[in-house]
Amino acid sequence: MNVKYAYLVFSIGFPFPEVENPFKFDDRTELRAASIKDQVEGPDSKHWPEWVGSLQWEALCRCKLVLTSWMPTDNPEVVDGENEELRSKVLGIFRVLPLVAALTPPFEDCFLISGKGTFANGELKASDLRSFSRVNKWTRAYYNEHQWNEFTEWAKDEVKHPTLLNRWKTTFDHFHRLLETGTNNRQLVECFRSFEEAVKTTQLEFKIPNLVRALECVIDCYGYKQFSQRVLYLLGQLPASLPFSVSTNLATVLEDLYQVRNDCSHGKPFAYSIEKKYAKPADSAVVAKFEFVAEWAARQILNDSFVNQTILQATTDRDTLVTAWKTGSIKPI
Repeated sequence: MNVKYAYLVFSIGFPFPEVENPFKFDDRTELRAASIKDQVEGPDSKHWPEWVGSLQWEALCRCKLVLTSWMPTDNPEVVDGENEELRSKVLGIFRVLPLVAALTPPFEDCFLISGKGTFANGELKASDLRSFSRVNKWTRAYYNEHQWNEFTEWAKDEVKHPTLLNRWKTTFDHFHRLLETGTNNRQLVECFRSFEEAVKTTQLEFKIPNLVRALECVIDCYGYKQFSQRVLYLLGQLPASLPFSVSTNLATVLEDLYQVRNDCSHGKPFAYSIEKKYAKPADSAVVAKFEFVAEWAARQILNDSFVNQTILQATTDRDTLVTAWKTGSIKPI
């Protein structure tokens, strides 16, 4: 059968589980542990290094995960909306991965490939290449790099196979529905956009404000105390296992995060507020704690919002959200 395909080729870092069998997102989309060499066929396969460049081909071959999607086609030679649909699908699945869990980002560049191929005996094979591009990935967090031991102990319990893969599929399903009905949930779309921008940078002067903005896309508040109270309200019972002793003074950290956001938005370095309240120079454990709390809270509340009917009903626009908080109609799940 003639098909069109899209491959997203990458290698993910700690603590992403090993993929022992193809993990299916749907009947035509799956994640498999494989080399790109296993996904190509035909007399032109030897030309792939020439098509993409020898160095990029070597990088492609070092990647050990391939996210694939395909569809049957009557026009395999034509690059059209079918190709774009497939590329958008695998890219969308990859985009939500930082929302699933705190993960070390891919250590190689990620590549998006599409073209024509064949599907026979349950196997998809690419026969040529029609588009090739690099994909931006998220950055390694400060808490992930500078407080590695404490982060890894928590992450080992937080991310388990196949729990993470199932959560990934569920998160994409929610995200896909959100994009389809984005005009009905503008605040949640803004929440995701802010979160996505935040995890693209290591510069905390930009990351922290975007994470606080992500939270404020769901929470209407006046001042740091109400911000902290409403974030805690939506988070509910806190896991005792959170790293950096987060559970002991989370309310205070959230209040300080709100002030950090204000300072950064007015041209002050991230360290300004931290050093003003704590010590100079800013302790790495304190910096890691602030970043982790902002990212973890935004991730948790956005994921909960996908299935929280009171939030879904309130996030059609900003005025509706403000009214919902005033009337007390928003409830935690």
